[in-house]
Amino acid sequence: MNPNPTYSIKQLGELTGVTSDTIRFYEKAKVMPAPSKKANGHRIYSEKDLHRLQFIVQLKKTSMTLQEIKEYLTYSDTRQYEHCYRILYNQQQQFEKEIEEMQKTLDLLNYKVNNFKHLIESTRGVSLNEDQTLKEQ
Repeated sequence: MNPNPTYSIKQLGELTGVTSDTIRFYEKAKVMPAPSKKANGHRIYSEKDLHRLQFIVQLKKTSMTLQEIKEYLTYSDTRQYEHCYRILYNQQQQFEKEIEEMQKTLDLLNYKVNNFKHLIESTRGVSLNEDQTLKEQ
């Protein structure tokens, strides 16, 4: 087992769920560091690069902008932990609000779906299967 695994851009993309184009874009935007290259010019990524990209992907899922991620990573790379804390704390608060709003929307959808299921079953003489398709009674 290789103690220092390396990855191609394709492998890095497969492991993180992003395209090679996105990885190259992140490099150009200086969110990902420029990778090492093989003699043939192909990019080589380290385990550290993999973890960084995985973290970027997770931050993007919180609706954090690429500029905010870049700012956070710059502070992190220079060990300015107070700034890192502030950025992530603010994002945490914002994301929790988004989750609360999504939960309210989900609650409304659940209510409406259950209401219409009841109406269909009680007025049409049919029942809905688990996959929500009609089944004659």
